[in-house]
Amino acid sequence: FFFQAEDGIRDFCLSRGLGDVYKRQGMISPENEVVKLQNKTTRGSVEEWLGDVEQAMIYSLKQALRIAVLNFENDQTIKRTDWVKDNYAQVVMTGDSIIWTKITQECLESENAQEDIEIWLSLIHI
Repeated sequence: FFFQAEDGIRDFCLSRGLGDVYKRQGMISPENEVVKLQNKTTRGSVEEWLGDVEQAMIYSLKQALRIAVLNFENDQTIKRTDWVKDNYAQVVMTGDSIIWTKITQECLESENAQEDIEIWLSLIHI
């Protein structure tokens, strides 16, 4: 049921602790990309456990996205190809949209908008 409800998740890594405590280690995409989860332990009924898993998934991907976008924006030496390889596919797709939108908006709002847009488009090969 869980994997039917959550698109893009092929499997889930779990290990059992003491009693009703489980350690959530990560989720695995259909491409075998493992996303490690934050807030790793959970306990209780299935309903509580699934709620904890969902919150851990959301939190982990938000953190990964925030870090990836900040790294790309703050590190002028990073190559885009390296950034893509170093981050989860979901993070790259969303982060790339955030970065593209931010830079495009900055170009449109600049005093030399036409020139800035032409430079920006040449950099992204459009």
